[in-house]
Amino acid sequence: MNGLIRKRIFPVVLSESEEIPKEVQDAFQSRSGVLSVTREGDRQRLTIEYDLMKIDARKILEVLRNAERIPSLGVLAKLHWSLIAFGEENERDNANAPAMSCCSNPDALLDRGRTQHAAHHG
Repeated sequence: MNGLIRKRIFPVVLSESEEIPKEVQDAFQSRSGVLSVTREGDRQRLTIEYDLMKIDARKILEVLRNAERIPSLGVLAKLHWSLIAFGEENERDNANAPAMSCCSNPDALLDRGRTQHAAHHG
């Protein structure tokens, strides 16, 4: 199964001159699935590119929280990240699900419909 590559912006607590903190770099290097981490200029955000089949936004937030680099999230931010987690879980489940015969082989669906139609009128 090929990876599902995602790129998201995550809120962080950094000083203006601080690059990506070593503890954050080390934490992501020890985790499979994080492809790149870049700082958004002097902003309090990191852009993280990751393989959804190996790690998800919820785990990335956990790494940032453990490094004490995640700001306190308000109600709307918590809802935002919960919706992202829900969507990513569905994406992984769908990617791992077996193909439906009607979707992977439309001819089989047409043949089945013809057979049922002939039996009904036969």
